[in-house]
Amino acid sequence: MNDDPTAIDRHLVIVRLRERTDLTFDEIGAIVGRSRPYCVQAYLLGEIDA
Repeated sequence: MNDDPTAIDRHLVIVRLRERTDLTFDEIGAIVGRSRPYCVQAYLLGEIDA
């Protein structure tokens, strides 16, 4: 993962939104300003790091 604090926070937001809501990766991407594939990858990496 990147050492940029905003990137780390964005990954955390993606993981938390996915775990705690019924939002799709497309909807989460619109919230965080990233693409669907980025959100999927961030979520999968977040599960590995947990």
